[in-house]
Amino acid sequence: MPLDGITTFFLAQELNTCLLGGRIDKVYQPDRYDIILHIRQESQNLRLLLSANPIGPRIHISSSTRDNPALPPSFCMLLRKHLSGSRITGISAPSYERIIEISIQATDELGDRKDKRLIIEMMGRYSNIILVNAENRIFDSLLHVDSQMSRVREVMPARPYEYPPVQGKIDPAEALQLISGKQLPVLPASAHRPIEKALQESLLGFSPLLSREICYLASVDGRKGIHQLLPKEIDALCLQATLLLTRITEGRVQPTTYSLEAGSPPTDFHALYLQDAGHALPAASISAAMDSVYRFKDQTSDFEQKKRRLLQFCHASLQHAIRKQSVHQADVFACREMDSLQKSGQLLLANHYRIPAGVSSYDAIDFESAEDSLYTIEMDSTKSVSQNAQSYFRRYAKCKSRLESASEFLLEDNRAVEYLSTLYLALESASDNDDLQALREEMQISGLLTQENGQTRTAGKDNTLSHQAKFPGKSKSGGSSSRALRSAGKAASKRSKTSSGKEGKSGSASSAANFRKYPTPGGNTILCGRNNIQNDLLTMKTASPDDLWFHVQKMPGTHVVLRCEKSPAADSEVLLAAQTAAFFSRTASRNEKNKASDPRQARRDGQEISELKIAVDYCPVKNVKKPPRSKPGMVIYDHYRTLLVSPSDPGKLL
Repeated sequence: MPLDGITTFFLAQELNTCLLGGRIDKVYQPDRYDIILHIRQESQNLRLLLSANPIGPRIHISSSTRDNPALPPSFCMLLRKHLSGSRITGISAPSYERIIEISIQATDELGDRKDKRLIIEMMGRYSNIILVNAENRIFDSLLHVDSQMSRVREVMPARPYEYPPVQGKIDPAEALQLISGKQLPVLPASAHRPIEKALQESLLGFSPLLSREICYLASVDGRKGIHQLLPKEIDALCLQATLLLTRITEGRVQPTTYSLEAGSPPTDFHALYLQDAGHALPAASISAAMDSVYRFKDQTSDFEQKKRRLLQFCHASLQHAIRKQSVHQADVFACREMDSLQKSGQLLLANHYRIPAGVSSYDAIDFESAEDSLYTIEMDSTKSVSQNAQSYFRRYAKCKSRLESASEFLLEDNRAVEYLSTLYLALESASDNDDLQALREEMQISGLLTQENGQTRTAGKDNTLSHQAKFPGKSKSGGSSSRALRSAGKAASKRSKTSSGKEGKSGSASSAANFRKYPTPGGNTILCGRNNIQNDLLTMKTASPDDLWFHVQKMPGTHVVLRCEKSPAADSEVLLAAQTAAFFSRTASRNEKNKASDPRQARRDGQEISELKIAVDYCPVKNVKKPPRSKPGMVIYDHYRTLLVSPSDPGKLL
């Protein structure tokens, strides 16, 4: 949830107690919206995060580390100039607004003490971080706001700093006085709104969460208008509002994080304990509560960004491969009348003594047809019969060479399209950073990506990722991108040997200990590969011949092995392994994620995901073989059985 004015007020008090007198040692700006201050306070180093991100503006003490750019932005350099070595003399929040001011005392070049303020405004898309001097003049701000952007308030260097316009809401103390007179604390302008919205728009520092809490405790439908409320409902609202506002004015803070269900990551936080905000978990401080919530959100956001980048590159590579495939298919189609060219040349030589000079066409008898029909041959009247025949033979030879090359390239293109399609589906179903890392390793081993200075790049001479994500290298087929594209197709045969080659050994070593592992109640273990290379390693190198191997039938999916080291596999364990294979099939995993993100999705589709049945084949590992020159993850198997199961997340089942 966004940081509201009530939490901001208590957060400022907490930070003032924690950071008062601390020295600012370092200033970093890891991205466009975030500033990190390294503060030395009583023999400990603290990181104070200030963020003007429109999605989640905030300020709190953070425990996570962030990578810093090699070249700091200009605003970061300005803050380093003015804040490095300075002391914090106070932190405050004016009147329950979403603004926190950090008062700082610094020493200039002449040794004189200068007072400054670092102000962070946390107001959604209007959030900003501003540095002002003792005369209330702006040194600079993270985001500039000129007169063209806002007619109300400019935020530019050398301008006087002004607070955002006052909204005229009722502060908690005034609200208590109104309630004591049996009057709801609602402004006249909001009297026509539903009671939940009216309380939010009328009370200073209130968020939808606090307004909803009052309605929940009073057992009143928040969608009702004020004029629809019964007298007993008004009394209940006044009572619960009094209790909540008293907790605020008396400063009875209970930092708490809230999650959708017990054991799930926290999604909300507040300075007060609320009964209608979800599953509550007490926190040591407001900063700790905010840090735990935003750490999970940042990890999720970072994962989605990495996944999106790989998906974009893989999609662009796949589209490029499909375009090359269509070009070579067109070349093959253009050579479909190659035999007619040879036939025309042969008929011209066979009938050259009958053909008069200077004709533009000749109807020769086609002895290959059943009825000896005539075969019309177009000719160049300016050339002799022999020259026309040689022209047809040259065209035939060119078409033959073109067909051979196009057929070879088309075979490689088909392999590349098939491989990139499975890779794209695997990226779509990746659920954590380990999955992405395994897929990134596969792309690097396959020659699609190189790793340089921690950044992902395409494999090529210049090691840069082009806008169109083309494959580098030159080939006969024309264009500079076909060599790596063909290498992606040839990876189908080459990468099957990675466990025996030097490069394969390093790749296998990095991936061997990274299988998905799930212990079963019977003491055995279910192992799942995260990518095609791990699938090969798991099935062909790690599993024992008598272990059971599982895979969805006629669908892309992971290899699942039920290791039977401690005891023979029970029927319940076989069922669990089959459900795991179904869950990690590309289609099932996407459907399960849709269900998790939106429980109504399954109902909209007319079928619950739990009712989805997927065919899973299983057999002993000794019955699984890898064809020569096959792509990574490609196997054949026999003497198998088939189970029809519902996909289930093994992490929840086990």
